[in-house]
Amino acid sequence: MPARNRKKRPKRSASPVKRRFWTRHAGQGKPPILGLIQRGGQGVIQMLENVQQATAQPVIQSTIAPGTLI
Repeated sequence: MPARNRKKRPKRSASPVKRRFWTRHAGQGKPPILGLIQRGGQGVIQMLENVQQATAQPVIQSTIAPGTLI
């Protein structure tokens, strides 16, 4: 029997590098948006200056009730 002519696939490394979506698309003219949705369907959407925790935390604390488990 003749051997099949198979395409050679490139070998995968033992630990492939995982790329994160936000690192590839950061700073492409899109403003960061924070959206919070309740179970009942109510939602809050706010545009942020940046994606740091210090910017998002006051918005989250003013929106959710104290003692809420996130």
